[in-house]
Amino acid sequence: MACIRTWVLSSPAAPCRPPKCGRRLNGVVSGPAATILVVDDHEVVRSGLVAEIDREEGFSVAGVAGNGADAFEWAVKHRPDLVLMDWRLPDKTGVDVCRELREAAPDVRVVILTTYINEETVRQALAAGARGYVTKSAGLDALFDAMYAARGAHAAATERPRPSR
Repeated sequence: MACIRTWVLSSPAAPCRPPKCGRRLNGVVSGPAATILVVDDHEVVRSGLVAEIDREEGFSVAGVAGNGADAFEWAVKHRPDLVLMDWRLPDKTGVDVCRELREAAPDVRVVILTTYINEETVRQALAAGARGYVTKSAGLDALFDAMYAARGAHAAATERPRPSR
């Protein structure tokens, strides 16, 4: 494969926060915002992701985790709609956590966010049950497109509103 930037399959943890209101599409509220668990071992990355996700209509960060064990425990207990998961964590890989979640909480969808760009990592994420794969260099639009697609909120990435950044 050439350069893999984004892949999407169609179709200590912070306390749980209530979701925001849903987004409007053609004047109709689509329902409550999807709850997100952000998992990354770097505090600066987690903080940046939380700030950007909370600005995006349709999503609400409900929790954060810095390692795989905390992410798994939080996700099983709180059942977020989507987990945004770093590939490399201090205690295990995000793909390992994704595989565990597929067994324990099959309704929780996972998008892998990583610096790794190769076919094998995408295959491993697919096999583990990930609904999306985005490189950290792909940018915020690609990240949100993957999150909306993984949530199943949009048929095409172009339907996502593009706020001015």
